[in-house]
Amino acid sequence: MFVLHAGAIGSEPRTLTQALTRPDAHQWKEVYQVELNQLRKLCTWDIVDQPPDKPVIPCGYVFKIKLGPTGEVLKYKA
Repeated sequence: MFVLHAGAIGSEPRTLTQALTRPDAHQWKEVYQVELNQLRKLCTWDIVDQPPDKPVIPCGYVFKIKLGPTGEVLKYKA
């Protein structure tokens, strides 16, 4: 469990760039890497050439800070 209070950090980041430029960037990098490793392990995608007549579907992460009853940070999630 993390002792840091969420109010000291501010709101949750909306992009990976925001997450990695914050004081708690090491936490975000860790949970991002765990999630990415899990997606790789499960073989959830294939890298392919984009067909010229098809659009790219954008994607991204949702970053969340899970708080305890007194506002303490329990978990970072990506």
